[in-house]
Amino acid sequence: MRKLYCYVDESGQDTTAQSGRERIFIVAVAVFEDDLEALEQACKKYEIQSGKRQSKWRKTNPESRAAYWQMIISDEQFKRTLCYSRTIPPLNAEFDARTILSIAKAILWHRPGTDYTSDIYVDGISVSKQVDYANELRKIGIHVHRVRRAVDEKSALIRVWPMHWRGWHVRLLGAIKWLKQSCDRQ
Repeated sequence: MRKLYCYVDESGQDTTAQSGRERIFIVAVAVFEDDLEALEQACKKYEIQSGKRQSKWRKTNPESRAAYWQMIISDEQFKRTLCYSRTIPPLNAEFDARTILSIAKAILWHRPGTDYTSDIYVDGISVSKQVDYANELRKIGIHVHRVRRAVDEKSALIRVWPMHWRGWHVRLLGAIKWLKQSCDRQ
């Protein structure tokens, strides 16, 4: 049986409440199947080598961010693991439903077949929502072992996605474009 590990972070819920800001909602999902310990150690090593360390993305200088990302995308362990979805939500958007759908799409993108299970770690999710997410994912056919809270200060794998930059929506879209171009060159 295959075991998938998903690390989920989202950003943009606050943009619907602030006038003058672009309404955008981004869900980032990193899906891993390999040895998590090795992946976690690789992330920590790249954080140190790049100068990023465990600091928040908004507190990291652009050179360190770029160096970190270059290390991640150059590492074969991270190929085909990072997914994202971007939507422009209506004012009464159902962010949880959009996040759940993004998780399902990321898992199915990995074509797990029918003999798999998944552990899903969502940044900052409440206990009650953990149960809701697991139930909703099961309803749409995703094999869920458990949904748990991830904390970016504790897990290098949840920190892989730069969701908390100042001006994140502009920078993240730029990073995604750069990431695609870099991956195309390899």
